[in-house]
Amino acid sequence: MEGPRLDKRSLSDDEQSTQFINQETPHEPAPSAAPPNKSRALPYVALVAVQLSYCVWHVLGKIALNGGTNPFVLALYRQAGACACLAALARCADFPRGGLVRAALAVSARDRRRFLALGCLGFGNIFGFVVALSYVTAFNSALLHPVIPVIAAAAAAASGVERLTSRVAFGVGLAAAGALVVVVFGVSGGGGGEANAGASSASVVLGNVILLGQCVCMGCLLVLQKALIESTRLPPTTTTLFYNLIAAAIALVATPLLVGDDAGAYVFASWAPVAATLYGAVFGLCFVYVVLGWATALTSPTVVSLSMTLQPPLNALLSVVFMGRRSFTAGEVAGGVLISAGLAVTVLGRRRDRVADAADDAPPENPFDDEPRRGDDLGVPLTEVV
Repeated sequence: MEGPRLDKRSLSDDEQSTQFINQETPHEPAPSAAPPNKSRALPYVALVAVQLSYCVWHVLGKIALNGGTNPFVLALYRQAGACACLAALARCADFPRGGLVRAALAVSARDRRRFLALGCLGFGNIFGFVVALSYVTAFNSALLHPVIPVIAAAAAAASGVERLTSRVAFGVGLAAAGALVVVVFGVSGGGGGEANAGASSASVVLGNVILLGQCVCMGCLLVLQKALIESTRLPPTTTTLFYNLIAAAIALVATPLLVGDDAGAYVFASWAPVAATLYGAVFGLCFVYVVLGWATALTSPTVVSLSMTLQPPLNALLSVVFMGRRSFTAGEVAGGVLISAGLAVTVLGRRRDRVADAADDAPPENPFDDEPRRGDDLGVPLTEVV
C-alpha cells in the first residue's frame, strides 16, 4: 500500500534533497564483473606477436638480400617508409591540431645536438642490422638481439644514469659471454640448409661483429632517448620521429656514396624487397612501437624486456619453415641460452635493486596504519611490483 504522496512543489530545495536521499533506491544494476582471464592474457599474447613481427622482418629481409637486393638501398627505403608512418602517427596522436613543426623549432640547441647523436645511432642501428643480415642468417641475428637491453643497462651504468650492481654486472657478463660464443663458435655460413649466399666463415664473423655494433647503437640509443624525452617533454612518438628523420637524412647522403654508380640497385626486381620494405616500416617499427607501449602499461617493463628471449626460438621456427633450415650449431644454441639468461638476470636484477632502493628511502611504516603498502608508496609504478 503506497503512503501519501508529497507535492514536491511545496517543499524547499533542502527538503527535496533530503527526501531524495532517504528514498529507497530502486534496483541498480550489479557492478560489472572483473575482466575475464582472456583479457588479462591479451597483453602477453600481444608481446608474442611483437617478437614474432621482429622475426618475420628478419626473415623477409634475409630473403630479399638473398635475391640480390642491395642492403644499403633496402635500409634506405625501409627508413623512409618508417618515417612516413611515424609522421602520420605523431600527427594523429600527439599533434591532431597541428604544431609538429613548431615543436621541432622550439627544441633547445643542447637538445638538438642530442637529437643529432640519436640520429647517428639510429642510422647505425638500421643500416648496421641490414648490412649484417647480408652476411649472417636470420636466426643468427635473432640470437644477438636479446643482448640490447643488457647493453642499455651497461650504458646507463657507464654514463651514471644508473649504478652498476652485482646482479646487473653478472647479467651483463653472461650476455657478453653468450655473444662471444655466437661470434666465435656459432659460425654457420650455410645455416644448416638456410641459404646464405655462400658466405665464408670469415664473412659470418664480420657480420656478427657488425651486428654487435648495431646492438651497441640500439642500447645507447635507448639510454639517450630516455634522457632526451625527460629534457624536451616531447611525446615519445614525436621524439622517435625527429631522430629517425635525421637518420633518414644521413642515409640519403650515405647511400649513393656506398652504392656507387649502380642505378639499377634502386629498382626492386621482385616482390621480396618490396614486401620487406613495407613490412619493416609498418609492422617492424610502428606496430611494434604502439603495441609495446600498450603492453608495458598493462604488464611491466620487466615482462616486456624478458619477452625478447622469445626471438631466438620464434626465428628458429620461421627459418625451418620458410628458409629450409635443417640444423643449428652447438655454438648458436649455447650462445643463445647464455644471452637469454644474461638478459633475465639483468632485467630482474635491475627491478629488485630499484624496489630495494625505493624501500630504503621510504618513510617508516606507521604501526597504527592498517592500509597495506602499495607499489606507488614505494616510489615505483604499480606495474613494476609483481
